[in-house]
Amino acid sequence: MVWLARTLLIALIAAPALLAGPALGAAPLSALERVAPDVYVFTGEEGGANAGVVVGDQGVVVIDSSPTPEAARRLAAEIKRLTPKPILYVIFTHFHGDHTFSVHELAPTKGIIAHVYTRDYLAEHGADHLKDYGARLGETRTQGAKVTLPTITFPDMYSLPLGTQHILLFYQGRGHTRGDIVAYLPTAHVLFTGDLAYAGRLPWMGDGYAKEWQQTLDRLAVLNVTTIVPGHGKHGGTQVLTTFREYLTDLYSAVFVSWMIKRPIEAAKKEVRLPKYETWLHKAGIGQFSRGDVLIFRPPPGALTSSFLGLWKYRPFLIKRLVGIKRLVGLPGDTVRLDRGEVYVN
Repeated sequence: MVWLARTLLIALIAAPALLAGPALGAAPLSALERVAPDVYVFTGEEGGANAGVVVGDQGVVVIDSSPTPEAARRLAAEIKRLTPKPILYVIFTHFHGDHTFSVHELAPTKGIIAHVYTRDYLAEHGADHLKDYGARLGETRTQGAKVTLPTITFPDMYSLPLGTQHILLFYQGRGHTRGDIVAYLPTAHVLFTGDLAYAGRLPWMGDGYAKEWQQTLDRLAVLNVTTIVPGHGKHGGTQVLTTFREYLTDLYSAVFVSWMIKRPIEAAKKEVRLPKYETWLHKAGIGQFSRGDVLIFRPPPGALTSSFLGLWKYRPFLIKRLVGIKRLVGLPGDTVRLDRGEVYVN
């Protein structure tokens, strides 16, 4: 079978608390922060999901819905204080509930925009994802949350002219999920990355593609931007993208080396450490897994991968290691499930 010859990565996945975010505690409530003319950020408390606000000639566009219904209501109130213009559109950068499940509180008048995969995922798995979201954040914080499907979808690029401002939405490849899009404002030189980038916080990687994620960020690095707003954490300059790119590279390399020397998964959880990122916001150690142990298969960009000296020649070793892990049970689509986790076959 073709997939047996593909590269194996044992992915370190941040603990479930990272998707949900820490408790709000007594932190100050978010307010809109201006980052460019007519462009604002609503920063999530304690590393929670950020939202963006762009004021156009006729109305407002919101980028992601805020992590909870209560936060979305505060965001809506902040927008009303800022401008009497209506909210025209809400953009979903990806399908995760902390970016989508509170959109009804914003009540966009013209629609919800997202990648086609985001709509497909929410239509098929949204109910289950909502249950998981509620379990992670708690019933109190998620009361009133619900699945709302995008009404406008696209596969590659979508242009949203707003008069003075112009938003370009585009898909550059898989990363945090299969359907991540970014919102680029060429006039303001602002980039909203969604969860393709985090700042000062460990990412949720349970739906991610570690190697392709790095390549997707490389494609974004060519944009002419002065301000980058990550999905979580403080906005900043281009270093937001480069620092997070370095994190993914360091993580990928450390895990790959651990796998190549046949370090058991349980040992890898304890022994793989990235001291440079120990100050990043998290509830658990870098070496802690969630959703069971996740094994991700990745084909090299070409016949060889320059990063790891042509892994193709190691395919007999990879096949031996794969077959020896656990009995595989084939499922429809591109997922093969193990006893303790999932294997994503691409």
